[in-house]
Amino acid sequence: MLKNVLKRFSVISGLKGEEFSKWSFLCNESLNYVLEHLLKDELSDYEEQKICSLAASIAFYKLTLYDFDGVTSFTAGDVHISKENMQKNAERIMNEEMGNCNDITDFGSVCFFGVKA
Repeated sequence: MLKNVLKRFSVISGLKGEEFSKWSFLCNESLNYVLEHLLKDELSDYEEQKICSLAASIAFYKLTLYDFDGVTSFTAGDVHISKENMQKNAERIMNEEMGNCNDITDFGSVCFFGVKA
């Protein structure tokens, strides 16, 4: 499974070579995190693909949080890229993948209890 997570992470992040190797540990951490929250012992091929996509998206989100080089935005001509936009996009991707895995994972949720007087 880790091999598939690494492939997906490479595609999502656009990292190659030495930069990819530098951050690939995030894939292992993210896969372990997802596997700890599985509701099933046996996964179909389709479910395994969903888990790999989720782990890769979590790794990418972590990358956007950790890889801070002090540059918050960059403009070249008409192109403007900001670190904040990358983080928001990574978070959106991660949340979408988590939604796709709701049936096979449980990451917990906020629960409010009422108290009777």
